[in-house]
Amino acid sequence: EKNIENGEYLFKAMYTSSSQKSYHRGASSTHKLNAIQKQNCADPTAHIKANDVLVAAATATVPMTEPLAMTMSNLYTLMQVDVRNNTGAEIVVTMFEMTAEGADLAAVFNVDDFDNPAISISSGASDKIIVNITGGTVAAGASLPVYFVMAPLADYSGDVTFKVTDADGNTYSKTVTMDGISFEA
Repeated sequence: EKNIENGEYLFKAMYTSSSQKSYHRGASSTHKLNAIQKQNCADPTAHIKANDVLVAAATATVPMTEPLAMTMSNLYTLMQVDVRNNTGAEIVVTMFEMTAEGADLAAVFNVDDFDNPAISISSGASDKIIVNITGGTVAAGASLPVYFVMAPLADYSGDVTFKVTDADGNTYSKTVTMDGISFEA
């Protein structure tokens, strides 16, 4: 316990699942963003809470006359991709994969700046996000929304490949060339 002198201070906070975070003294904290995520279509966004991270920064004067209020913001990008079934028959989707060549979509990241916020790679970078899907039955002509969390990309140019695997082991893929697109928090 340490008393701090009166004055104006910048307070920073990070909130995330306890299994995903680690704090250390210094300029940054670390957070693990999983390259493999799981979606149960009965509650398709439930898994996002375990991967998302929220950050905030606020200036306050000590001693405080009232509690400090912070507005938390997403650090990572929450994505929804609609997988449309054009096979002509019902399928059961078991896996979705998105690859962005040369991008760092998942890793152990250092959270360098809560104001901006900025992140840098600590280890284990992956250009791929895989979502293992339970209950992914899709009627012919219908769509299945897939939800996942990835690191933001600024001004990305390159190929993005989407791949879907069904319960029979069939794979379907589509590659799109992106030019200067941003995926932001």
